[in-house]
Order: sequence, then structure tokens, then C-alpha cells
Amino acid sequence: RSIAPKRWVELATKGTRPRRPSVCYVCGKPGADSRDHVIPRSFFGGRPPSNIVTLKAHKACHDDDGEDYLRFFVINAATRSITADYLRRTKVVRYAAKNPRLMMEIHEAVQNAERDAVGNLYVADELAVSIRPERMWPTLERITRGLYYLVTGEILPASVELGIDPRLMLPPQMRPERWAEFNNKAGLNYKGVFDSWYYRSIDEAGVERWGWWLRFYGEVTFFCVATWNTSQATEP
Repeated sequence: RSIAPKRWVELATKGTRPRRPSVCYVCGKPGADSRDHVIPRSFFGGRPPSNIVTLKAHKACHDDDGEDYLRFFVINAATRSITADYLRRTKVVRYAAKNPRLMMEIHEAVQNAERDAVGNLYVADELAVSIRPERMWPTLERITRGLYYLVTGEILPASVELGIDPRLMLPPQMRPERWAEFNNKAGLNYKGVFDSWYYRSIDEAGVERWGWWLRFYGEVTFFCVATWNTSQATEP
């Protein structure tokens, strides 16, 4: 099962090399001038937990409106979550009054998505553009880079591109916690808001592959994968 944030970080980073205090976890360059929440504060209902994980970063690397786009998309898509329902009735209402165009865009994207017989939500390939990946992916990538850093104590090289699967809801038989036999490991978890699972593999040619499942409000899941040749990868 997933592990609470503080204990997970303690276990995941045990034995890794000392942290580089001023390096930005997003771009890997020195001179980080702020701290960024790996899971944004705005995804929580009410007061964020006291053990919310933060990492040092350049403000310019995490200050963008894509976070708002992702947050309100998953809140609207997570129809069975108590936390998401609370946010829809509070923060979403207030935000919609300030940015009606964005809220209409997100509403239309959710409406255009498809649901299967048991209510799981998908975005078909031909409809994927409706969710504006260029707005959503940077935040998902930033979260994934933060989780990688927490597990390894290393910066994921900026040259490594992450692939993100736009399918939003995994059917029950595909949920990552049921794939323990494939060496998936439980990652960062905030009950009712966010949980994650990951795996790592490396082949004989030195090609390393990390896969991350990021699930919001127990319903909306993204799969992020990073692949690179460890013998060729360099620090950013």
C-alpha cells in the first residue's frame, strides 16, 4: 500500500548521496530561489497537510497557469471524490468567476471525453487535443521530476523527455496497485487527493526506463514514462 509522505521520503532517500541545496529539481540548474510543492497546495481541500513535500526550485520553473488547468480538469473529471466535490463547490466556483473562458474550455474537454460501461473516463486519441496537452503536461512533468528526485536523490536530466499517456481513468484490472507482481512500488500518497506508483528497469544496453502512475482523487490517472541511455545521459 502507499506510504505517507514523511516516512516515504525517509525510506526512499535512505543511502542516497547528500542533497545539492541550491539546485532546482525541475531544470537541474543552480540558483534555486524558492520552494515548490511537489503536489501543489491548491489540489487539497481546506488546509493543506503539515507534511506536504517541498523541493527547491527556480520560481520561473514552477510559476505557470498550467497548474490551474490541470487542477480544475481533474477536479471536474473526478466525479466520485468527496474532496473533488468540495473543491468544485468552493474553489472552482470562485475561480470560474475570475476566469470563465478557462473553465468553459475545461468543461467542454470533460464533456467530450468518453465513459465506458462502468463509468471510467477516457480521452480517445482523436479527442486528446481537446484537453490542451501543452497546458497540462508541464505540471505533470514537474510532479514526475519531483517524485524521481525524492526516490533517487538525483536530478532527472533536463534532456530526458517524459512521455505522458492522456488516458485518464484506468479500468480496475489495470490499476497499478494490482500490478505488484511486476515490481511496482508505492510512492508518495496523500489520502483522498493523490497517490502514485512507479517502477524502474534497465536493460543490457544501459537503457533505463522509469514509469510513474499519478492518480488524483482516487480516479483520474496519468501514466508518465522516462527512458534514456544511462551511459550517455549527462547532468543538465
